[in-house]
Amino acid sequence: MEGTLLNLGAVRPVGFFTWNGQTFTERWARRGALALSALFRPLLYATNRSFATRVLHTLLRGVSQDRLDLLGEEYFHYVLKPNLNQKSVDKLLQLIASDRDIVLVSQGLDHVMRPLAEFLGVRWLVANRLEWKPEIERELARGTVILCDRYLASSIAYGEAFGLDAQWLGDIQRSLPPPDLTVLLDIEPQVSASRKTTDRDKYERDLALLARVRASYLRQAAAPGWLRLDAGRDRDVVAAEVYSVVAPLLTSS
Repeated sequence: MEGTLLNLGAVRPVGFFTWNGQTFTERWARRGALALSALFRPLLYATNRSFATRVLHTLLRGVSQDRLDLLGEEYFHYVLKPNLNQKSVDKLLQLIASDRDIVLVSQGLDHVMRPLAEFLGVRWLVANRLEWKPEIERELARGTVILCDRYLASSIAYGEAFGLDAQWLGDIQRSLPPPDLTVLLDIEPQVSASRKTTDRDKYERDLALLARVRASYLRQAAAPGWLRLDAGRDRDVVAAEVYSVVAPLLTSS
């Protein structure tokens, strides 16, 4: 998408996210780190562009997925949307109207690119997860334990919920290292909604969508390498059960 639909650099979205931290202390801590990174980023960028981008994204560590999704939507509506290349948008809309299969590919953050895809009416989006493949493989080779709250199964579940082919969704991610274990914290959408009654994003408010996502997760969880837990129980009980299964894997690695 970069260079056709819009001009998108790596720094501005991160700058927007850091500028809009939830607390005063968080905002200034992340702003200071961003300013400091500006001193050595040109050298990193000249040496290894992908590594420089990953270093920049470390400034967002500790920010919740919900917060990133919210800020991504705001960044799109206030910054990106007014600066879209209208000729390219019109051409893309013509292709969509002719029933062509459209896949948007971007190096940008999924939190920023997803609102753009929804605005254009494009269902298929491949964002920056593949960029992390070299680092994931390098850290695994060092024996590092990597924990992801969203990974391959998440892309399949949400894509399938929107009507995409699960096999295709798996194929485009086949080059990524497979997880040793996927823990599914299974909970009915209605129960989840009762636990979080405010500040629910548009996906969380769509119980029909969540039901389809859950159905995909349950289908995937029938395969080896999955642990399905009833997340409708007390939080401490669920946490203890997760630990009882994961701990032996850590000590044996």
